Amino acid sequence: MRKVIVVFVIAFSTVNLFAQTVTPVLELNDAINNGQVTLTANGSGGSSGMVINGFLQNLTSGELRINVIIDRGIYLINSGSGQNMVGTQIYHSGGRYFSDGSQEFIILQPRVNVEVSFMAFCADLERDNPSSGESFSTGAMPPEIRTIAAKINRYMREHPGNENAGIVAQLALWRSQNKTRTEIAEHFRFTHDDWDSAGVLLSY
Repeated sequence: MRKVIVVFVIAFSTVNLFAQTVTPVLELNDAINNGQVTLTANGSGGSSGMVINGFLQNLTSGELRINVIIDRGIYLINSGSGQNMVGTQIYHSGGRYFSDGSQEFIILQPRVNVEVSFMAFCADLERDNPSSGESFSTGAMPPEIRTIAAKINRYMREHPGNENAGIVAQLALWRSQNKTRTEIAEHFRFTHDDWDSAGVLLSY
């Protein structure tokens, strides 16, 4: 994988929805597994952060709302030789999302392709960053990643606007797979503080 410094500064724009609504907010994995939406996605050359872009299509006849936070994470399997990815959050293109005051979500109108971006992290240290020519399909989350995906989501929610949060999350993902500091340093730039913060994340 190419050496990169992840600059994790994302400006999100929100739209507050004050009207009462009975439309449920769905989990992305459930919507895909239930056949309500389909996903197409590609890499962008980056390793961590908002680096996976794609489209969700709402196959139903009604509006769908999808939770920004992918609590269980979504495992994105690379069609090529590049990294598989762990997606933890999903946004409209440009980082936009909606809020009703208690939940944050994206909106999918019926029968429409909606451009989306994933906050995602590389799952395979030794592979190259996924390129735009590599597409992804969804698959079962490997057992060794399930716990860390949930911890990453909690950490990212608790550290909004922290430009190093993505680096910390990526380090924690690799450390959870028993990769050593020396092995990771051969592929990825990080500081002593980043390493220590990743240890805190792992102990969540």
